[in-house]
Amino acid sequence: MKRSVLIVVTGDPRLSAQPAEAVRIAAGLSANGRLDVTLCLRGEATLALGNDNEDLADGEHFARYLPVVSEMGRLVYLPTNSHETIISETPSVPAARISEAELETLKTNSDRVLQF
Repeated sequence: MKRSVLIVVTGDPRLSAQPAEAVRIAAGLSANGRLDVTLCLRGEATLALGNDNEDLADGEHFARYLPVVSEMGRLVYLPTNSHETIISETPSVPAARISEAELETLKTNSDRVLQF
């Protein structure tokens, strides 16, 4: 049985490269196929789903690594209280809204939770 990792990203990608690094880590962990990786973007981190990442710190990481997570058959999750402005345009990868209760269930059922 695969071990599961939930990566929750809350940092503002306009101010820090940490969200981009978290997405790169998620892609790397997903690509080896030995882990079940779930990525959740919260708050300002949802800006990473936009199609124009030039103004974000290490924005090219989002364009390069978010599709890797998606190609592994994973959706990017967005808690229902995340900023709505990001969803006004078509996300760069498939994304799904989840409730706070569903996020808590994901946390509880994951072997590891990494927060950035």
